[in-house]
Amino acid sequence: MITCCKAVLMTFLALLLTASILLASSGNIEKRENVCMMQDMVLGKAGIPIQYEGETYYGCCEMCKE
Repeated sequence: MITCCKAVLMTFLALLLTASILLASSGNIEKRENVCMMQDMVLGKAGIPIQYEGETYYGCCEMCKE
């Protein structure tokens, strides 16, 4: 009985992890300024604008700007 419950729980956790990965990988951020292009992470607010070869990128801190 305990082995069966463990198997069901492990299957559920595996499905949950798979669904999380699929949803995260298909996410689309509408505002480029909310993504740090150096760290590839979503920011809570607009990042620091960085001009490079005529394009504007955004970073999360001064180290990204350097």
